Amino acid sequence: MKRRRNMSYILKSLYDMIFFISLLFFVVENVSATYGFYCDDDVPCNPHLCLPPLQVICGGDFLCFCIYQ
Repeated sequence: MKRRRNMSYILKSLYDMIFFISLLFFVVENVSATYGFYCDDDVPCNPHLCLPPLQVICGGDFLCFCIYQ
């Protein structure tokens, strides 16, 4: 009886960990996709987007990136 209870506790803990990790990846993926700074020929990147040692460029996928130059 004790062994069965211990096994159910382990399976429940494993299920909780898998659920938490999958939820974490879902939230992080949505945040990174939502809060991008987009640019194109009409809308340039804001030069104050990055800290001083970095410069802002518009990447090939129309996102602003901070790079060292």
